[in-house]
Amino acid sequence: MKCNGYILHVLEIPGHTLDHLAYYNNAILFSGDTLFSAGCGKVFEGTYEQMYNSLSKLSQLTDETKIYCGHEYTLNNLQFAKKVEPDNLDIDEKIYLVTDMRKNNIPTLPSTLFIEKKINPFLRCAIPNVIAAAENHAERKLACPAEVFTCLREWKNKG
Repeated sequence: MKCNGYILHVLEIPGHTLDHLAYYNNAILFSGDTLFSAGCGKVFEGTYEQMYNSLSKLSQLTDETKIYCGHEYTLNNLQFAKKVEPDNLDIDEKIYLVTDMRKNNIPTLPSTLFIEKKINPFLRCAIPNVIAAAENHAERKLACPAEVFTCLREWKNKG
């Protein structure tokens, strides 16, 4: 697909909806309602496993990839990320920056995949601190990163 001189590759990323798509060109990703800064979209038509697999697919893109998502939910997402990883200093730093940006009417987007891998709990489902937080919230052991993802998404859904 070609748009404004950019050649964009279409990526199938079901989960939010069954036919959700992203557009990517080695430098930028238009992730729609799948990957947000410090968060991910709700699962409406798809399954939690599909959403986890789609996020895993996107996490394999280059760290320099700029992420343009469908909504400006960054501060709200960071507040949830802080519940999951209260000792994550990268989240603290991002909250400080985003709060200042929003006060000054500056958009917090785009983000980069490099930053998201440090602050986004939905991309960190195999990290021990995130697993421990999810298991504590679920009050049981979780068998795999996809189960950690499901627990996190359900936790976020409940606010």
